[in-house]
Amino acid sequence: MGFCISTLWNGVAIEESDKVELSLSKCEHNEGLAIEIDAPFYNNAKPNAESGVLMGLWDYEVVEAFFLGENNRYLELEFGPFGHYLVLLLNGSRNIISHSLNLNDCKAKIDGKRWKANAVIPNDYFPKNVRKFNAYAIHNEGSERKYLALYPTPENKFEDPDFHRLEYFREINFKLFFNTNQESDIWKRAVNKT
Repeated sequence: MGFCISTLWNGVAIEESDKVELSLSKCEHNEGLAIEIDAPFYNNAKPNAESGVLMGLWDYEVVEAFFLGENNRYLELEFGPFGHYLVLLLNGSRNIISHSLNLNDCKAKIDGKRWKANAVIPNDYFPKNVRKFNAYAIHNEGSERKYLALYPTPENKFEDPDFHRLEYFREINFKLFFNTNQESDIWKRAVNKT
């Protein structure tokens, strides 16, 4: 299943060269969801950390995917061009209940003016009954910072971007990948800690 991020967060169209491609597919043996990213490389500041899990990755050049389940519980995935990633479990808008979960199979590669990433997201990381989805990309720095959205908010409705406006996520037929009708132990533990 393929998606193209082609607008700013508020619905304004972007240049063809700034578009971000994202694809989702079922993994063999049903061990998770494969995600692939093909994005422009802006060569923004590299995080001062080894590749792997990085809390605060949203402050850098990044592509993000959000999967919303029931009771406003959602999974946020973030990927950067230098091999950094972040996995967050949220219970309600912006309410992080678990973070820095590990991905065993996550790779990123810069190729000229573009970068590609791929990862396998374990089934257990997804909330119960995933039904909605959105994806975002962020690049540049300071006053030049750009926020892109697959499913944007209406133009002129808000002054600032906020990727946690869950009401603008759209339906996804997640059953094409696997069934999420049971809450995983990872989610149960995260919810019970709060």
